[in-house]
Amino acid sequence: MNFQQLETFLQIARLGSLSKAAERLHATQSAVSMRLADLERELGVELVDRRYRPCRLTSKGRDLVAYADEVVTLTQHIRHRVGDPAQLTGSVKIGVGEHVALTWLPDLVAELNRRHPDVVVELDIGLLEQMTAQLRSGEFDILLTAAQDNSEPDISYRPLGSERFVWMASPALNLPETPLSPDDLSHWPVLTMSRASVLHRLMENWFKTGAARPRQVNVCNSLSACASLTRAGLGVGLLPRSYRESGLVELHTEPPLDPTPFYAMHNAQAAPPLAGIIAELAEAASTFP
Repeated sequence: MNFQQLETFLQIARLGSLSKAAERLHATQSAVSMRLADLERELGVELVDRRYRPCRLTSKGRDLVAYADEVVTLTQHIRHRVGDPAQLTGSVKIGVGEHVALTWLPDLVAELNRRHPDVVVELDIGLLEQMTAQLRSGEFDILLTAAQDNSEPDISYRPLGSERFVWMASPALNLPETPLSPDDLSHWPVLTMSRASVLHRLMENWFKTGAARPRQVNVCNSLSACASLTRAGLGVGLLPRSYRESGLVELHTEPPLDPTPFYAMHNAQAAPPLAGIIAELAEAASTFP
């Protein structure tokens, strides 16, 4: 057996699909199927029951997972710690919050490409709730996003600074310059991101401080779209403070919102070395204070 076979088996075990494993490994499905068949032939046992969708591990397959994970992780650490960093290969899948993607992500990717030119970088822009589930299932190696809670024991959190989100509106709405309470803003349509986002939770918690509920909430899964709708005067939006430079005015609200922390998040026990490398580079690239 070899590293490639064990790595392929681990991806099948984590993703529950030969096709998803092939996509994750940048290989054809026939190549993945052949690697699995060769591994099963060498061990003399069936590891994956292909009759099910998603496919299931056999009892011997479940026994192999811990050993395969240990071998693959150790091999990756040897390559990282002993080998030439410029020769580091493989792929890394990164889940990214939209605000990170719109600010310092290009600097991070440029530095990663400069240091490790043979590493394939896969970026997926998404929302916290879905991306966290994908991190646990092994679909992502690391997340770069906002999170209000950093206490989950199976996830490692590396701080990347904080961003202040504030209520904003189009100047055309002529909202008062005096401090606005949750009850005051509840009379205006609210524009925010969908329920799977940190911003939606932030919005709900702010209104709860004043025992108020907005009369209308319009949601979408794009921060840029929320800003565009706010500029069009369709309601008040909860947006990064830096958006004041894009034709929006910041509303003075009471209470103010606390800064929202951002983290590099990866599996606390079995993250590949590339996840740690990216977490370090992300901390250096972040422009959040």
